[in-house]
Amino acid sequence: MASKRMAPRECPECGLPIDPRGLAGHRRLKHGEAAARQPEAEAQERQASQAVLEALGSIDRSIWRIEARLMSLEAQVGALAGDAREAARAEVESERQRMQRELDHLLQTIAAEKATAAEEAARRGRPARTDEELLQQTAFHQRLGRLNRRRYSLIFRLSEQGQGQGQDFSSFGVV
Repeated sequence: MASKRMAPRECPECGLPIDPRGLAGHRRLKHGEAAARQPEAEAQERQASQAVLEALGSIDRSIWRIEARLMSLEAQVGALAGDAREAARAEVESERQRMQRELDHLLQTIAAEKATAAEEAARRGRPARTDEELLQQTAFHQRLGRLNRRRYSLIFRLSEQGQGQGQDFSSFGVV
């Protein structure tokens, strides 16, 4: 019976030609325990390492997508916050304009009340002395007092909204 010999293979560590059936023993005896591992185990380890690297690459790509989405969402939130700030500023400005119009109307009403009282006094030619005239004068002062309280309230609210803007309220009869 003729024995079939296999072609020798080179040792991966030292490069010597070794019979394939004795390669594992040669590696174990000459190069130590770690070198004696079977080539299949090394191949499996390489495949496992490759799979881990691919998984890490996939995770890395996922992280990049998540970060890109977060930046997009942050930009949207920033835009919405800017819109909300702009809307709040516009609302404050519209409230301010409304109070300004109300104050202008109030000043016109006060001026009209004073003009009416001056006309009545000029028509009479003398200051009011009778009880009825005193009562009318008191009613006028009460109306004028209410109007002035509203005026001062509006001026105070306007000054609170415009703190630090250096506004002058002397045109509204307030020094």
